[in-house]
Amino acid sequence: MKILTPPSRGEQAQKVLSWREIKKDAKEMVRLIRTDGFGGRMWKSAYAVGHPQVVTGKCSENDPNCALGRCGHHKRFFVVNRKQAYVAQQFKYDVYINAVIISEVEPVSNREGCMSNEYAGTVNVRRFNKIVVEYYVPGWFGLKKKRGMFTGLASYVWQHELSHFRGEYL
Repeated sequence: MKILTPPSRGEQAQKVLSWREIKKDAKEMVRLIRTDGFGGRMWKSAYAVGHPQVVTGKCSENDPNCALGRCGHHKRFFVVNRKQAYVAQQFKYDVYINAVIISEVEPVSNREGCMSNEYAGTVNVRRFNKIVVEYYVPGWFGLKKKRGMFTGLASYVWQHELSHFRGEYL
Protein backbone atom coordinates (compact mmCIF):
# COMPACT_ATOMS: atom_id res chain seq x y z
CA MET A 1 0.00 0.00 0.00
CA LYS A 2 1.29 3.45 -0.82
CA ILE A 3 0.00 6.97 -1.31
CA LEU A 4 -1.23 7.97 -4.72
CA THR A 5 -0.68 11.61 -5.60
CA PRO A 6 -3.32 12.93 -6.09
CA PRO A 7 -6.62 10.97 -5.89
CA SER A 8 -8.44 10.48 -9.19
CA ARG A 9 -10.89 13.28 -9.97
CA GLY A 10 -14.50 12.25 -10.08
CA GLU A 11 -13.96 8.70 -8.83
CA GLN A 12 -16.68 7.92 -6.30
CA ALA A 13 -15.70 5.77 -3.33
CA GLN A 14 -17.91 2.76 -2.66
CA LYS A 15 -19.92 2.23 0.52
CA VAL A 16 -18.38 -0.15 3.05
CA LEU A 17 -20.68 -3.10 3.77
CA SER A 18 -18.72 -4.74 6.60
CA TRP A 19 -15.66 -4.22 8.78
CA ARG A 20 -14.28 -7.46 7.43
CA GLU A 21 -13.98 -6.09 3.87
CA ILE A 22 -11.75 -3.16 4.92
CA LYS A 23 -10.12 -4.43 8.12
CA LYS A 24 -6.75 -5.29 6.57
CA ASP A 25 -6.41 -2.00 4.66
CA ALA A 26 -7.67 0.07 7.61
CA LYS A 27 -5.23 -1.45 10.08
CA GLU A 28 -2.34 -1.00 7.64
CA MET A 29 -3.33 2.65 7.03
CA VAL A 30 -3.46 3.31 10.79
CA ARG A 31 -0.02 1.77 11.20
CA LEU A 32 1.42 3.77 8.31
CA ILE A 33 0.01 7.15 9.34
CA ARG A 34 1.29 6.69 12.91
CA THR A 35 4.79 5.75 11.80
CA ASP A 36 5.14 8.15 8.85
CA GLY A 37 5.19 5.02 6.70
CA PHE A 38 3.61 6.88 3.80
CA GLY A 39 6.77 8.95 3.48
CA GLY A 40 7.02 12.52 2.30
CA ARG A 41 7.94 15.58 4.25
CA MET A 42 4.35 16.61 5.06
CA TRP A 43 2.95 13.24 6.11
CA LYS A 44 4.57 13.64 9.52
CA SER A 45 1.89 16.21 10.34
CA ALA A 46 -1.07 14.49 8.64
CA TYR A 47 -4.32 14.48 10.60
CA ALA A 48 -6.04 11.86 8.45
CA VAL A 49 -5.85 9.86 5.22
CA GLY A 50 -8.77 8.53 3.21
CA HIS A 51 -8.87 5.20 1.40
CA PRO A 52 -9.32 7.01 -1.97
CA GLN A 53 -5.83 8.45 -1.39
CA VAL A 54 -4.05 5.10 -1.36
CA VAL A 55 -3.07 2.44 -3.85
CA THR A 56 -3.86 -0.94 -2.35
CA GLY A 57 -1.90 -3.08 -4.80
CA LYS A 58 -4.93 -5.22 -5.71
CA CYS A 59 -4.55 -4.90 -9.48
CA SER A 60 -5.68 -7.27 -12.17
CA GLU A 61 -4.88 -7.09 -15.87
CA ASN A 62 -8.52 -6.29 -16.72
CA ASP A 63 -8.87 -3.39 -14.26
CA PRO A 64 -8.86 -0.09 -16.24
CA ASN A 65 -7.92 1.80 -13.06
CA CYS A 66 -4.50 0.12 -13.05
CA ALA A 67 -3.47 2.01 -16.17
CA LEU A 68 -4.16 5.20 -14.20
CA GLY A 69 -2.22 4.02 -11.19
CA ARG A 70 -5.43 3.16 -9.33
CA CYS A 71 -5.69 -0.40 -8.09
CA GLY A 72 -9.00 -1.87 -6.98
CA HIS A 73 -12.06 0.02 -5.83
CA HIS A 74 -11.85 2.63 -3.14
CA LYS A 75 -14.07 2.55 -0.10
CA ARG A 76 -15.74 5.24 2.01
CA PHE A 77 -13.50 5.25 5.05
CA PHE A 78 -10.62 7.21 6.47
CA VAL A 79 -8.19 6.81 9.34
CA VAL A 80 -6.92 9.48 11.70
CA ASN A 81 -3.51 9.99 13.25
CA ARG A 82 -4.41 9.78 16.95
CA LYS A 83 -0.71 9.97 17.74
CA GLN A 84 -1.12 13.75 17.44
CA ALA A 85 -2.54 15.30 20.63
CA TYR A 86 -5.12 17.52 18.87
CA VAL A 87 -6.44 14.64 16.78
CA ALA A 88 -6.63 12.34 19.82
CA GLN A 89 -8.76 14.95 21.63
CA GLN A 90 -11.19 15.47 18.74
CA PHE A 91 -11.45 11.96 17.26
CA LYS A 92 -12.29 9.01 19.54
CA TYR A 93 -11.72 6.27 16.98
CA ASP A 94 -8.98 5.32 14.52
CA VAL A 95 -11.30 4.46 11.61
CA TYR A 96 -14.42 6.30 10.37
CA ILE A 97 -16.68 4.53 7.89
CA ASN A 98 -19.49 5.64 5.51
CA ALA A 99 -19.68 9.11 7.03
CA VAL A 100 -22.38 11.55 5.94
CA ILE A 101 -22.72 15.19 6.99
CA ILE A 102 -26.23 15.72 8.40
CA SER A 103 -26.07 19.47 9.02
CA GLU A 104 -23.71 22.37 8.35
CA VAL A 105 -23.63 25.73 10.15
CA GLU A 106 -21.48 28.86 9.91
CA PRO A 107 -19.91 28.92 6.44
CA VAL A 108 -16.29 30.09 6.39
CA SER A 109 -13.57 30.50 3.80
CA ASN A 110 -10.19 28.97 4.58
CA ARG A 111 -6.90 28.25 2.89
CA GLU A 112 -6.35 24.52 2.75
CA GLY A 113 -3.88 22.07 1.27
CA CYS A 114 -3.90 18.34 0.65
CA MET A 115 -1.23 15.90 1.76
CA SER A 116 -1.74 13.88 -1.43
CA ASN A 117 -0.73 16.89 -3.47
CA GLU A 118 1.77 18.50 -1.12
CA TYR A 119 3.52 20.54 -3.80
CA ALA A 120 0.36 22.25 -5.04
CA GLY A 121 0.25 24.64 -2.08
CA THR A 122 -2.96 25.90 -0.54
CA VAL A 123 -6.20 27.12 -2.08
CA ASN A 124 -9.28 28.95 -0.81
CA VAL A 125 -12.10 26.57 0.06
CA ARG A 126 -15.57 27.05 1.50
CA ARG A 127 -16.17 24.97 4.62
CA PHE A 128 -18.53 25.02 7.58
CA ASN A 129 -17.33 25.73 11.09
CA LYS A 130 -19.90 23.41 12.74
CA ILE A 131 -21.13 20.12 11.32
CA VAL A 132 -23.07 17.10 12.52
CA VAL A 133 -21.89 13.81 11.07
CA GLU A 134 -23.33 10.29 11.05
CA TYR A 135 -20.69 7.60 10.69
CA TYR A 136 -19.86 4.02 11.55
CA VAL A 137 -17.02 2.54 13.56
CA PRO A 138 -15.95 -1.10 13.94
CA GLY A 139 -17.79 -2.88 16.74
CA TRP A 140 -17.82 -6.38 18.20
CA PHE A 141 -20.85 -7.35 16.13
CA GLY A 142 -20.37 -5.41 12.91
CA LEU A 143 -20.42 -1.71 12.20
CA LYS A 144 -21.73 0.53 14.98
CA LYS A 145 -23.59 3.73 14.00
CA LYS A 146 -22.54 6.97 15.70
CA ARG A 147 -23.37 10.66 15.45
CA GLY A 148 -21.22 13.60 16.49
CA MET A 149 -20.92 17.36 16.28
CA PHE A 150 -17.55 18.77 15.24
CA THR A 151 -16.32 22.35 15.18
CA GLY A 152 -13.28 24.25 13.95
CA LEU A 153 -10.34 22.26 12.65
CA ALA A 154 -12.02 18.91 13.36
CA SER A 155 -14.96 19.90 11.12
CA TYR A 156 -12.55 20.92 8.35
CA VAL A 157 -10.77 17.55 8.57
CA TRP A 158 -14.12 15.77 8.19
CA GLN A 159 -15.15 17.89 5.22
CA HIS A 160 -11.77 17.50 3.54
CA GLU A 161 -11.73 13.70 3.87
CA LEU A 162 -15.35 13.35 2.74
CA SER A 163 -14.55 15.40 -0.37
CA HIS A 164 -12.09 12.64 -1.37
CA PHE A 165 -15.00 10.16 -1.30
CA ARG A 166 -16.65 12.27 -4.02
CA GLY A 167 -13.46 12.27 -6.08
CA GLU A 168 -12.61 15.87 -5.20
CA TYR A 169 -9.21 17.16 -4.21
CA LEU A 170 -7.50 20.50 -3.90
